[in-house]
Amino acid sequence: AGKPKRISAGSKPRSKSELFGTIAEATELSKKQVASVFDTLSQVLAADLGKGHVVNVGGRKVKTSTGRAS
Repeated sequence: AGKPKRISAGSKPRSKSELFGTIAEATELSKKQVASVFDTLSQVLAADLGKGHVVNVGGRKVKTSTGRAS
């Protein structure tokens, strides 16, 4: 495993397909595998944020002020 590829911001927000493609390329996963990870992450966030928990995602804390996931 070499040094991770540096990913720069684009001139406009990435589409879902572009996001999955960028992650797939950087991780050597297929786009389908990346989509599966995001589907599972969405379920975890909805469950935990729905209970008012703070979730740590990649070193970034995610929380909701209403106690409900959106």
